[in-house]
Amino acid sequence: MALAPPPVFWRDTAGAAYATIVFDGTTRRYAVRGREFRNLVRLIYGDAYPVPSSKPGGAMRPGAIPDQALNEALGSFEAMALRGEVRKPRVRLCWGESGTVYLDLGGDDWKAVKVTASAWTVVGHADVPLIRPSSMGPLPVPMRQERGAVLAAMVELLNLRPPQEGQPNDDLRMVVFWLLACLYPEGPYPLLALDGEQGSGKTTTSKMLRRLVDPSIADARAMSRDERDLVVAARGSRVLAFDNLSSLSPEMADALCRIATGGGFSGRSLYSNDEEYVLEVCNPVLLNGIPSMMSRPDLADRSLPVTLPPIPDDRRKPEEEVWKAFEAARPAILGMLLDGVVEVLRRLPGLTIARLPRMADFARLCAAAAPAFGWEADDVLATLGRSRKAVEAAVIDGDEFIQALLGMIEGGKRWTGTASELLERLGSQVPLATSKQRSWPANATALSKKLKRIMPVLRRNGLNVVMPTHGGRGGRIIRLEPVPGATPPGGGPPPPPTSWGGDI
Repeated sequence: MALAPPPVFWRDTAGAAYATIVFDGTTRRYAVRGREFRNLVRLIYGDAYPVPSSKPGGAMRPGAIPDQALNEALGSFEAMALRGEVRKPRVRLCWGESGTVYLDLGGDDWKAVKVTASAWTVVGHADVPLIRPSSMGPLPVPMRQERGAVLAAMVELLNLRPPQEGQPNDDLRMVVFWLLACLYPEGPYPLLALDGEQGSGKTTTSKMLRRLVDPSIADARAMSRDERDLVVAARGSRVLAFDNLSSLSPEMADALCRIATGGGFSGRSLYSNDEEYVLEVCNPVLLNGIPSMMSRPDLADRSLPVTLPPIPDDRRKPEEEVWKAFEAARPAILGMLLDGVVEVLRRLPGLTIARLPRMADFARLCAAAAPAFGWEADDVLATLGRSRKAVEAAVIDGDEFIQALLGMIEGGKRWTGTASELLERLGSQVPLATSKQRSWPANATALSKKLKRIMPVLRRNGLNVVMPTHGGRGGRIIRLEPVPGATPPGGGPPPPPTSWGGDI
C-alpha cells in the first residue's frame, strides 16, 4: 500500500488483525478482514493503477484488484499484525496515555475528543485503538455553555419530571450520571430503566439519550433473541438501548446484568470441533418500558429507575420541532458531560467515601463528578439512596412471593422448617392463581434458588434468611427470623428517611 507514513498493523488478544493508517489527512483504524478496509484497499489500488476507458478517447478509470490478489494482500497484512503490538480495540471510547480518555466523534474527519484531568480538547490525530462498526453514528463537536441553561434544556427535551418545590431533581441527576458513566471507559455500569404511561415520550427520550453519547443507525432496537445476539450487539456499540420491552426472560435478565457489570461469554468457534472463543464485554444499558423488570431483584438492584410524566395535549409538539431543538442543544450537553469526565479524572483517584453503597464504583464516579454540575457530593449520594429505596419498594410491591415471606415475621415472629414445608406454608397464604404464576417457585429446589437471589432485599427489609449449610434432615432446615435491631414488617412505623451518612 503506497501510503505515507506506512500503515501500522496490530492485533487484539485473540489474534485478530487491525490496521492504523493515515489517509486523506485523517488517522483511521480498521479491522483487516472488515468490509471498510477491503473497500479502502480497492480504492487505493484503483487510484494507483488506473486503466484506459473502454470508449475511444474516454478518461482513465480506476483499476480493479483481482480477488485472489486482494486475499493474498490481506493475508500478508495479517502476518504483519502477528508481529505487531497487542492492543485492545474499543468502540467509541477508550483509555489513552497517562490516564487520558479518548472519545471518537464518529465523523468523516475522524476527529476525537481528548479528555485529561485539566480539560478536554478536540484532536485530529490520536494513536489509540478506537475502531468503528458500520452502524456508528456521528457525535457533534462539543461546545461549552452555562450549565444551568444546559440542565434546564435537558429536563425539557427529555420530558423529565420537574422537582417538587424545595426538593432536588433526582430524575435529572440519575440521567446525567448515567450519561456520564457512558463516557467513562471503565465499568461496571448501572442500567437506566425508563418507565411511564402511554404518551410520555419513552421512545423519543430513549433515542435522545442514545444520541447524546453513542448515536447509531438504530438508536433504539428490539431485544436480542438470545444471548449470542446480545453479545454481538455489545461488541458493536458502546451503549445497548432496547425499546418497548413488555417482558424479559430470566436468562436475558441475567445476561444484561453480566453485560452491565462486565463478564465473559464463551462458545464454540464456527467450523471447529474443540476451539472455544471467549468474548468479554462491559457496556452501559438502557431499557425502556419494562415495569416487570422490578420482579427481578438482581436486575433491579443494578438499575436507575426514571418514570416519565405524561405529556399534556397543550405541550405536545411536532416531531420535527422536537428533534430540531434537540440537535441545537446536543453540542452543549455533550460539552457539559465532558466537563464531568474532566472532574472525575481529577478527583476520583484521591476520593474516599466512608460508607460505600450498592454499585460502589458508580457512586464514587457520581461523587467525583458532582461539582461539574453544581451539585454537592453528599446530595448526589442521597439521591442514589432514595433511588435504591424506590427500587426495593417496587420489587416488593411486584413480587407476591416476597410479600408472603415478609408477612411470616410480622410482629417479630420466627419460622423454622425445610424448603418443601416453607413452599407449602407460603402456598397456603396466597390465592391458588398466585402460586401457579411463573414467578412462583414450582418446587423446593426453585424456592431455595429464589431465596438466595432475594436475600439482600429481604435482609434490608427486616427478614434474615438462614439457609442450610450441610446435608441430612438437620442440615436442610431454613430459618426465617427478624434482623436484630430492625423493625420487622408490621412491627411499627418505618424509620424516617435519612440523608447520606458517609464521609467524603
